[in-house]
Amino acid sequence: MSVSLGTVAAQVGVTEVGGEAAPEAALRAEGLVKRFGAAVALAGVSFEVAPGEVFGLAGANGAGKTTLLKVLAGLCRPDQGWAEVAGADVTTEPGRVRQLVGYMPDRFGVYDSMTAAEYLSFYASCYRLPRPRAQRAVTDLLALMGISAKRDEPLNALSQGMKQRLCLARALVHDPEVLLLDEPAAGLDPRARAELRELIAALGEMGKAVVISSQILAELAEVSTSIGILHEGAMVAYGNAEQLLAGSEGLEELFLSLTEPEEQEAPIGEPAGTGEDEEGAATK
Repeated sequence: MSVSLGTVAAQVGVTEVGGEAAPEAALRAEGLVKRFGAAVALAGVSFEVAPGEVFGLAGANGAGKTTLLKVLAGLCRPDQGWAEVAGADVTTEPGRVRQLVGYMPDRFGVYDSMTAAEYLSFYASCYRLPRPRAQRAVTDLLALMGISAKRDEPLNALSQGMKQRLCLARALVHDPEVLLLDEPAAGLDPRARAELRELIAALGEMGKAVVISSQILAELAEVSTSIGILHEGAMVAYGNAEQLLAGSEGLEELFLSLTEPEEQEAPIGEPAGTGEDEEGAATK
């Protein structure tokens, strides 16, 4: 499937961001902190994403990527800091945020007894789409994701890759201004991943803001116009992709250079991990 900007517009019915004046940033976060007991998941994260920007979020397991996306989707309340989506505060206006955001989690459940079409229709009704628009969206999204032939099959008969495509279609069903995609390429074969990159790039060209997390760093760098690297809950790098990767052999090299633990070298002849303070006492 070759996905072009015109194809996306015609098939999905997504609208270009324009007409009325849009906020300077489609998404903005400032000083986000989130704790789970003694564990700090987010440690003062700040960044912003403009309309039409594809923001690639890189980080190891446990770095805070999923927590950050949940906060931005209005599903997880920050302990400190604030964030807004298209001018809507994620803490005080979570209902409005959910209308503006299309969120695709890294793990998602499906109702096995439903068919693919019923699944999308159900979510269209959750967003209160008028019936004619909902029916058109279901048909167009199934076609766009290449699973029209599975329209009337129960979800337990679909492969993991097909379920992944269906979940992406669910995130698009209400034509959101901002897309939050957590590991959307998981379970997809190489061809499907290439098609996904084309779709994401096309949505960005239309003015949609897209935040995409992935551990496939080479593909993340290829699709992203800007990049952020999370490490232990902190944003250790953030900026324009081309400028950020200048002088580096790629995102993987940059990621490793910023996140690898520093090795402490002991002086020659002295056991590692010990030393003396000014008073001559051993320090731990």
